[in-house]
Amino acid sequence: MRDSNIAWCHNTFNPWRGCSGERCALARLGLCYADRMETARGRTFSEVISTSPKYWRQPWQWEREATALNKAVRVFCGSLMDFNDRQAEDWRHQFWPIAKLTPHLVWMVLTKIPERFSETLPEDWNDGYPNVWLGTSVLNAEDFRRNTKALRGVNAARRFLSMEPLFGAVPKPDFTGIDQILVGGLSGPKWRDHVMDMRWAIDLYHAAKQQGVAYFFKQVSARKDEQGIDEIGRALDGKPRTIREVPDYKYQWSEIRVKGDARQPVSPTREQREKQ
Repeated sequence: MRDSNIAWCHNTFNPWRGCSGERCALARLGLCYADRMETARGRTFSEVISTSPKYWRQPWQWEREATALNKAVRVFCGSLMDFNDRQAEDWRHQFWPIAKLTPHLVWMVLTKIPERFSETLPEDWNDGYPNVWLGTSVLNAEDFRRNTKALRGVNAARRFLSMEPLFGAVPKPDFTGIDQILVGGLSGPKWRDHVMDMRWAIDLYHAAKQQGVAYFFKQVSARKDEQGIDEIGRALDGKPRTIREVPDYKYQWSEIRVKGDARQPVSPTREQREKQ
């Protein structure tokens, strides 16, 4: 999807939809936003199905537009799936050539089972594709210990942690090999059952600063997402502000909309499109 409402990316792309739920604490607790969304649309989320050929053509258009701007665009893969799902082998093979040939798209590939990257990365991966960042979900200290160890075990241009929703403190985190952390609380109808303590977010911020890791604060715990995005600044020094850091990339980053921002997203001008 172009112009995603997910704050840490520009677009989202799901080569398939659905998830088997392997090692998914959110699914077991009835807190998976993707399951909730797909169920509301009349789909069975546990059934993993490919998206349409028309949908699969979107990245090529995004690449053309980003090339015209000479800007990098962050693409979350995927918001309605787990990249390392065992049911998606054929579609995963089809995805990798697209990622390799779209250098202006920075693919942020996320999974709850990072140890499977050793099986799911392409044969020519070597040190990693320069525009593919590998990430894993972290809910608490146990997830952190297990998943960061597995993530460090594979080569990647960048590695990131999706620490949202954060369900507990992560004492003295070792961010060796990690380039960015995305921190936030739970949103949705059951948010009051799992409220993130801002002290957990503050401790992660200080650890990130000490270890040279980009820190992106997404939201507090609330019914709707993107709430309290300036609370991290208030918690640190009483000055409300957002902290949304992104690692460097070889192209300048395209502007990204913030939820509620009325500005139009950056897109190529007519002259730039005609030069393609």
